[in-house]
Amino acid sequence: MKCRKAPGPDDVCAEHLRHLGPVARAALLRLINQTWASGLTPSAWRRASIVPIPKAGKDPKLTSSHRPIALTSDLAKIAERLVAARLTHIVERDDLIPCEQVGFRRGGSAEENLARLVQRVQDGWNRPKPRGKPVDGKTAEKFALPAFDFPRAYDVIDHRMLQLKLLRL
Repeated sequence: MKCRKAPGPDDVCAEHLRHLGPVARAALLRLINQTWASGLTPSAWRRASIVPIPKAGKDPKLTSSHRPIALTSDLAKIAERLVAARLTHIVERDDLIPCEQVGFRRGGSAEENLARLVQRVQDGWNRPKPRGKPVDGKTAEKFALPAFDFPRAYDVIDHRMLQLKLLRL
């Protein structure tokens, strides 16, 4: 985890966790495994401190000129990462999600999915024309269309910087 970040309501930050010894790390792992096994999360891990951060160039007196940031427990973040790693391993090991679903998976991208779709369409065009009734997999293909969330895709980008980059291209 990144150091020099504000801690959550439990006042435990990444620097503290980085300096844990082997006994403390083992105890932390036991605690996380207990939460995994029981399905119960400590209430301190579910709390957040909301801090308003002023937006650049906005009137700081207006509430709409602030962005709320939730400071959560670094212990909870570590537990979440471990659980996510375990679930990802299980999902990939058991092939529970089709390879076309790339929106949240590591190593997958919208470009890769689009390239796969274009290639399959081109391969379909090169198949022989059916004589008689089409047979799935031999003379016909089924395609899935990827969906993209474009309205919010550029919310967190500096629009002036993006415009300059586009002008250079």
